[in-house]
Parts: sequence; C-alpha cells; structure tokens
Amino acid sequence: MNIAAINREEIQDSAPNGISYFTTKSFDKALHNVLLSGGQAKKRGLKVKIVLGSLKDDDPFDGLPVTNNGETRIKNCVKYDLGDGWRLVTRQTDKICTFLYVGDHDTTDRWLESHKGELVGVDKERRLVRVPGTGGDPIARSSVVEQHTQPLVDMLGEESSDSLLESLPPSLARKFAGLDGGCSIKDIDALLGQVTDQAKGDLLRKVFCLLLDGNVDGAKAHVDLSTGNIEPVEFYDANEIMEVIDGEDVRRIKVGSPEYEEWVQAFEKRSAWHEWFLFLHPEQEAVVNADYPGTSQLSGVSGSGKTCVAVRRALRLARKDGAKVLLLTLNRSLAGLLRQLVDMACPDQKVRDRIEVTSFFELANRCWRRSNRRTLVCMRTSPGRPANMSMRSSANTIGAGPTTMTPRRC
Repeated sequence: MNIAAINREEIQDSAPNGISYFTTKSFDKALHNVLLSGGQAKKRGLKVKIVLGSLKDDDPFDGLPVTNNGETRIKNCVKYDLGDGWRLVTRQTDKICTFLYVGDHDTTDRWLESHKGELVGVDKERRLVRVPGTGGDPIARSSVVEQHTQPLVDMLGEESSDSLLESLPPSLARKFAGLDGGCSIKDIDALLGQVTDQAKGDLLRKVFCLLLDGNVDGAKAHVDLSTGNIEPVEFYDANEIMEVIDGEDVRRIKVGSPEYEEWVQAFEKRSAWHEWFLFLHPEQEAVVNADYPGTSQLSGVSGSGKTCVAVRRALRLARKDGAKVLLLTLNRSLAGLLRQLVDMACPDQKVRDRIEVTSFFELANRCWRRSNRRTLVCMRTSPGRPANMSMRSSANTIGAGPTTMTPRRC
C-alpha cells in the first residue's frame, strides 16, 4: 500500500511540554456519553474537557489528583480522580500520553478488566494501531454460524498463522490449527497446558481468545507485535512519532491545530448516532484532504463511508474565507440527515454558514422559481368554467417525479 508523504510543517508532533498526545475511539465515545448524561456525570466530564483544552500547557493535569491505588492491568496506566469515584484513565510515559477511558468507579473497573494489556503500537506502514487487551474469557460465537466449522487460525491468513504456530511441536500445532469457532475456552486451555514456553502460551491464549470473540484484527495485531511488525508507540523518539499516520481506532491529537480546537469544542454537541462520524479511515481522510483539479467522482459500495467523506470534505472546504459549499443529495429526508451531521460536526458557526445542504428536488424547484420570474402567467377563464393556467418559458423543462411541468410563454 502506498502511503502519502506527510508534510512536517502541517503536523504538530507534540505539545510545548514535549509530550505527544493520542486519543482512542473508546475514549471519545466514553467522554461524549458522560457529557450527554447531565448532572454530576457532566460535571466530571467537563473536568476532562478542561484537560483536553489545556494540552498546550506544561501540565494539563494540574489540579487533578492521581488515584491512591496503583493500576497493573494496563502497563504505564495513570488514573486521575475526578471526584465521587469518577476516573480518567490514561497511559503515560515520559514522552507519550494516550487518553483511554473516562467513567465512574464501576464502569471504569469493568473497562480496565476487559482491556488488560491493551496498548498503542505502530505498524510497518507507520500507522497507529490499537493492540487490544484480552480481559474476560470469550464464549463461542453462536451468532456467526457459518464460521463454526472454520479453523480459527485460517482467519489470520497464512503468514500470521504460520508465525503463531511455529516453534510448537507438530502434533500440538495441528491441534491448535484444528480449533474452530465452536470451541470453548476450556478447549483452548487444555491445549495451552501442553505449551512449555510461558510467553508463547500467553500469546496463543490472547490470539485464540480474540479470534473466538470475532476480533480478527486484534488477533493479528498481537501476532504482529510478537514478530516485531508492530512496535509500541513509546519505542519511537520524538522525530519518529512525527511521521506516524492516524489509524482507524487511534489518532494523534494535533495540539494547537484547527482540528484540535474543533475536536475539543464539539464533544457536547455530539449525539450517539453521530459517534461513527468522529473517526475517518486514513484512506478516506486522504480523499477529504485532497485537492482535485476538476470534477471528481467517489465510488463505493453501500456503507463504505461516501456520505461521511462528503460531509467532512465540505467542512474542510468551508474553512476557507469566502468559501461557498453546496452539499447536494438525492432527497429531502437525506438532506435533513446531512444537515444534522454538518451541525453536529461543525461548532464554528461562520464555517457552518458557508455550507448549504439541499436535495436535487429543492435545488431544481428553486431554479425553476427563479427562472419563472421572467415568465408570464396567462389565466384563461370562461364564464362558469374553472381557470386554465398555461406556462411557457425558454428555460429547460424540469421534471419532478412522474409529473412534468412544461412552462409555456403566453
């Protein structure tokens, strides 16, 4: 895959204190849910929002005490006390800070339990990736019937499955390769009892638990981490961190950029259905940020993110002074949805005012009405008979649904 070059001047790799900040999709979702809850929850969320808005300061966490009890479920985890049992969960080193989760005591504890060992890494393409934790034991995926008889390792692909099973005795490797989607954690543990290498056993358990849970990308990430194809982000120095590319689940907070300010301001405006819109796949983001010399067409299957790209691209173009952006769609109901998306994603009213969202019908109707100003309307009436109205114009005929109105000049 070709990765576009990154302009160093366009990316701020760290805050003035030298720390690079990262956010995850799960953190964004948790914070916006807290802010939408109101009451005490919102008060705790506003404390976090103050932190996010202070990342340009030397110590954005100033005034937030660290919890008394240490945390071992995630390496380098630092938890902050937001009051009344509420917690802000981060992962920190001397040069990296990743925002992971925010919630009350119980939900935070459950999140940490289910994300044991989670970390952020960088793959060979310099892309940020989430290497998920493996907390609770999974159950067989009864909802994916067609995969019950498929060997779990086949989901990894040949290269990853070979790397996972290498160094195992051939007979034991065949047994692991025979585990399918209908097996249980007991079946996996029974085979793990025959693995003498502790590190290998831990890797096998993580990968098979994730596969059994349906998280194929997470399972592959753990294999890549074991082979060196993914390295923890804290292994990178400041200059190398500047080169990494945002991933689907993890992205860098570009402190001081317009995107950073918009991200902080928009939390309280977001709603649950809008959550999917917060993150773009890097290839989609490339389309959003590209400058095309003329008319361009974006094609994709249903659900591939065309609407998301269109809205984000409209927002980018509208940030230019004097810009006028028209976002045109098929029908009025979809236009209404797009208006809501633009409203939610654009906290800057000046930028929002530069974007017009409408449907083909609404646009055509408006154009027809404008052209109709030059049209004479003749009313022909006869005693006791209804009026007949005929209209004609030099403008093109405009069709609306099954009925076509043909203006005629009198």
